[in-house]
Amino acid sequence: MSNASFDTLSVARGLKAAGVEARQADAIVEAMDKFTGQFVTVKHFDAAVAKLDTRIDAVRTELQASIDTTRSDLQASIDTTRSDLQASIDTTRSDLQASIHAGQAEMTRFLVIVVGAIIAANALMIGILRFFPRDGAVM
Repeated sequence: MSNASFDTLSVARGLKAAGVEARQADAIVEAMDKFTGQFVTVKHFDAAVAKLDTRIDAVRTELQASIDTTRSDLQASIDTTRSDLQASIDTTRSDLQASIHAGQAEMTRFLVIVVGAIIAANALMIGILRFFPRDGAVM
């Protein structure tokens, strides 16, 4: 696994020039190549951060869409409930007004009957009182 930023040939030549045996220099260079291949460069780090930013933006967009959908659903539910309640209130109001009018009509009929009975009772009393003598006179 050769890393472009690590020139293995140049390092091996440098080690050999410093007096390291060729086999040892090659082994050192090979170990260093494997090890340096695991380093994260700024370029790698920036690429990973860019990927994360893209994922975060996608999740943010998805969450915002979900929030907007939920908000719309809740508003529709509230509007439906409000309409249902208003219809129920209107129906109850109409029923109560009809009941009140029916009660008023019934009360009016009752009063007419009572007043008629009182008038009839008074007329009967007057009729009966005519048969009784007045001022001690006999009829």
